[in-house]
This record gives sequence, structure tokens and C-alpha cells, in this order.
Amino acid sequence: MASRIYRAAAREAAGDFPGAAAGYEQALALRPGSVPLLAAAGEARVRGGDVAGGLALLGRAADAAGPADPEPRLRLAAVLEALAEPDRAEEELLRATAGAPGDSRPAGALADLLERRGRPSEAAEVLRDSPGSSAAALRRAGDLFREAGLPSEALAAYRRIPEPADAALRYRRALCLDALRDLPTALAEVERLPEETPSLLYRGDLLERLRRFPEAAEVYRRAAERDPGSGESLVRLGRLLLAELGRPGEARAPLEAALALAGSRGDPRGRLARGALHLLGRVAEENGDLDRAVALHREASKADPGDPELGAALGRALLRAGRAQEAVPPLRRAAEALGDDPTAWDRLAEACASAGLERDAADARRRAAEAREGGFR
Repeated sequence: MASRIYRAAAREAAGDFPGAAAGYEQALALRPGSVPLLAAAGEARVRGGDVAGGLALLGRAADAAGPADPEPRLRLAAVLEALAEPDRAEEELLRATAGAPGDSRPAGALADLLERRGRPSEAAEVLRDSPGSSAAALRRAGDLFREAGLPSEALAAYRRIPEPADAALRYRRALCLDALRDLPTALAEVERLPEETPSLLYRGDLLERLRRFPEAAEVYRRAAERDPGSGESLVRLGRLLLAELGRPGEARAPLEAALALAGSRGDPRGRLARGALHLLGRVAEENGDLDRAVALHREASKADPGDPELGAALGRALLRAGRAQEAVPPLRRAAEALGDDPTAWDRLAEACASAGLERDAADARRRAAEAREGGFR
């Protein structure tokens, strides 16, 4: 008996699948109803080209094993999926899941199949509703619900995981609460995370959206102190001091530090540099140094000529500096790129009028009126 099985396995390893199937079936004649032999013979037949015969043997193995042992049915489902029959594979996995509710393997396999079939929310429901779902299964269910755009269901799955929650789980729960616009509770979760740069940046962002600007500035300052290489912390701190707290004098230092950091990284025109240059230009405007403001905004716009906001900032600075003729081209490009922003057309109209371009000014005023009218529809 053992020698027959050994020889059949050797033939299978050598790629002789019909010979292997015959060997397994000879052994099966001596031990009728053997689940492992039925499954081995079935898989060998399928691999040898006898799909119908192989599936029949695999089905017999699954039925012989009964609900208490879902493994043969899982093997049958895997073969069916490999044969591009996912509907039949799903049916078998549903049977296995229903027959062995206390076994996590069928539910996991069914969830895998549903995810591969592009049905993440259904996969998540299987994992969530499986009796005695493990923490890992609930975490995966939550992730799949988030992928499907269902933050409420994701949060419910995450909250079923027993405490204490690790940092990754708290972060996931915060993202769900954020998506549900429960910012105070999201902040409470984030505040319990270790103080690392990503968590501090997220905390600052939540505080900003809650309009708790002084606290947000302190968080960004702490992030910059803990990680001197965090240019994002420096730019956010500078922007907040300038735009929300009305302290342009204090904003300059972190922004200049961010710009220097971008230069030290060999990226003088990257996102970090563009943001710092733009905000430093606004600081210069606040301080009345319009020539410096124009120079800084021009550098920012050169770094990304296609950004209409940077072009608009340059045009605005030129207009304030009394250089209306120069202000018209960047303001025109910005207005055309922004399209339905009436403020952009208003500013262009002002520049054209100051430059003596009355026809262009009238056209820009008309476009501004159309944009406003469209916004009220």
C-alpha cells in the first residue's frame, strides 16, 4: 500500500500525472473512501488533462470528509478557481464556510476569493460575520471596508478588536472617524499614538480643521524640533503662523529653514521648496517688501509653471508693486487655468485696467460675472 502511494507521488513529481492518478487509484482500491487518496487522485487527473474525472474525485473527497473537515472542499475550490471557474469555486467555499462555522480557514479562503473578484465589501462581511473572528480577521475586514469606501463598517470592525489597541489600529480608527467627520474623536485616537513625525503631522492637521490653530502650531513646532529633517513640519508651521495666527515675523524662520533644507537635498524646485518660496513671498508682502515678494513668487512659479495658484500669487505681487503690465500675463494664465473662479478674473480685470487695457479688462469682468452666475446655479 505505502509503496503504491510512494510510486504515485514520484510519478507526480516527475510530471507523469496520468500515471500518478492511476497509482493513487490503485491504492484507493485497497482503501476505498480514503479522503487523502481521493483528493490526490483528483488533483493528478486534473493536472493530467482529465478535468471532469478529476473534479468528480475531488467532489467525492469533499463529501467523504464531511463538514467537520473543510480541507478537501478548499482544495476543490482552489482547483476550480485555477480552471477559471470562480462561480463554482465560490459555491464550494460557501458550503465549506457554512459547514464549519468554527473553522477560520473556509471564511479566509472565501474572503480571499471575493477580494480577487473585486468584491472587497463582501469579503469584509465574511470575515466580520465569521463566528469567533480573530483580531487579525477583524483588522483585515476593517481594511477591506475602508478600501470599499465604507468607513462606518470599518470602524465597527476595528472596535470589535479587544483592547489594548496597538498604534496601527488606533491610526486606522482615526482615519475612519476622520472620514465620518468625527474630528474630536479622531484627534483623541491620534493623541494616543507615539509622538513620531507622521502622527504629529496628522494631529496638527486635525487641530487645524478644528480651528485650534495655536495648538496646531505647537504640534508642528514640536515635530520640527524632534525631526529637523521634516520640511513638511516647517512649512506647515510657517503657513499657520502667517495665515491663521497673523504672525508673519515668526513665520519667516521656519520657512527659510525649509527652503535651506530643500537646497541641501539638491531639490531647489521640488514641492518643499515651492511651498516655502510661495509662503516667504506672502511674508514679504505682509512686511511691505514688494520687490522681494515678486522675486520669491517668481522663483516659486518658475519651479512649477503649470500651477495656477503660484502664477496668481506672482501676478498679485506684481500688481501690488505697481507693475500692472507685467502682472497681466501670469494673471491671465491663472484665470484661464482656474476657469470658474471669479476672483481670478476680477484680479485680471484690475491688472488690465491698471495697464490701460480697457477691452481686456471688460472681457475679464464679463468672465467674472459669468463665473459667479454659474456658481449660483
